[in-house]
This record gives sequence, C-alpha cells and structure tokens, in this order.
Amino acid sequence: MPKVSEAAQETQRTRPPRVAAPAVSFCNKNEEEEEILGVVLDEIRVQEEDEDDFAGIGRLLKDLYKRQAKKTTLANAAYENQKKAIYTAGRHLAQEIVRDAVRQLDNVEESLLEMKKREWSYERYVADIIPLWNEQDALINQLLDTYDHPLDDVFPNRAETIASAEQTRLSCLV
Repeated sequence: MPKVSEAAQETQRTRPPRVAAPAVSFCNKNEEEEEILGVVLDEIRVQEEDEDDFAGIGRLLKDLYKRQAKKTTLANAAYENQKKAIYTAGRHLAQEIVRDAVRQLDNVEESLLEMKKREWSYERYVADIIPLWNEQDALINQLLDTYDHPLDDVFPNRAETIASAEQTRLSCLV
C-alpha cells in the first residue's frame, strides 16, 4: 500500500466516519444486502481514487524532476560548449600571438644585424681624431713658448688674489 501524505491523513481524521446503514429490516433482504454492498463498493472506489491520485502526483513529480534534470543537463552542456569554444579561441589567439612575436623577433634580429654592418667602430673615429689632437697640442705648446712670461706672472698673481679674498671672507665670518 502506498504511503499516504500528512494532508491526506489529516483529511481522513477530520472526515466523519462512514457509518453503514442502520440495521432496519425491510421486506427485501436482498435489497438491503445490495445497498450495503453498494456502500462498501463506494468506499473501496473512493479509496482507490485516493490511491490513484497519490500515484498520479508521484508520477507528476517524477516527470517534473526529470524535466528539471534535463534542463539542467542541457544548461550544463551549453555552458561546457561555450567554455570549450572560449578556450579554443584563446588557444588560437595565443598561437597567433606567439607566431607574431617570433616573426617580430626575427625582424628585429635582421635589422640589428643590418645596423651592425653599417656601424663604424670607435677605433676608426679615434684614428681620425688622434692626428688632430696631436696638432692641437703642438700649437698650444708653441703658443705657450711664445708667451710664457706673462702667463707665469698671471697664475701666481691670481693665486695671491684668491688667497686674500679667502682671508677676507674668513675674517668676516668670525
């Protein structure tokens, strides 16, 4: 016998009990028996209908749960498909980025090699400048040999002036 819900049990408790017809004798005993039999059959029919209702509700709930599970499964499948598509797109994008980066590095390497070929070494510049430095040094030495007396006087005089200015400054501070 299927389990009866609490609501159905409550209904059965509050419902007045069915009472068989009083034992009154009529002229036809068969009619009385048929009437009692009809009441009993009605009670059985009501009980079967209640059981059928509970079974129908059970089937209805079972179908409802199946539909919900199916919807959940479909939603999960759609989510998984979207996730797979996003990951696939991300992988392809990452592969393209890597290819582009490798291509760019190759281009940079080529341009660096090309610049290195066009580059002049510092030794070439120094080799061109050293004769100019030597010539400039010779001219300055020649100039100093020509005017050596005034320059010798300028430096000591300048040193004396700076020393006296320093003494003045120090005396002002004290």
